[in-house]
Amino acid sequence: MVDLFIATSINSKIFLDNNPLIFGKLSSKKLLEVRNNIRNEYETIIVGGNTIKKDNPTLLNTNKSNIRIIVDKYADLDINSKIFTTMPERTNIILLKKNDKYKEKLLSIGVNVIYLESIEEKEIIKTIKKIAIGKILVEGGSKTICMFLKNNFINNIRIIQFPIIFPQDALSFEKFNNLIINCKLKESFIIDNKYIYECYKIDKNK
Repeated sequence: MVDLFIATSINSKIFLDNNPLIFGKLSSKKLLEVRNNIRNEYETIIVGGNTIKKDNPTLLNTNKSNIRIIVDKYADLDINSKIFTTMPERTNIILLKKNDKYKEKLLSIGVNVIYLESIEEKEIIKTIKKIAIGKILVEGGSKTICMFLKNNFINNIRIIQFPIIFPQDALSFEKFNNLIINCKLKESFIIDNKYIYECYKIDKNK
């Protein structure tokens, strides 16, 4: 099973220029608990390289039992990023740009690196499926999210909506997705009278 988890503004934006909607800085203790409980359901968490650059997350559940898969398009992630300094042996980099020096540096600290000559989405997903374990959670960024949506690999969409409105030209993952996707609401509740959590099941029969 592959699920999607995203944080958005009220108007469904995830980035404003170079300023991401940083989950940790804008969250309450209760909201972080909800986020952690969601992560605890999954054995694999996936993001693109830009998410690492902008948010610098650990991408670990509370038990630190999951693996991380990063789709690294430019081979330029900071070696001091948390995914490399906190349990690097649980980090898997799918490298889409040849850079032997960068690859060797990651291998030397225990990171699993897979270089792909092809940047075709189906090849990337095929590689991810080979190394992923258990339930899979895709957390970002926008292009990675849409890669899974376009290829019909998402089962559920889990959204945390923050009480913020971004300008209309702010980045939204919908900009990369021209498909009509039918969903059914599974669950919804309010956190701290401030944040809205929603879970939708994708209806693949339509």
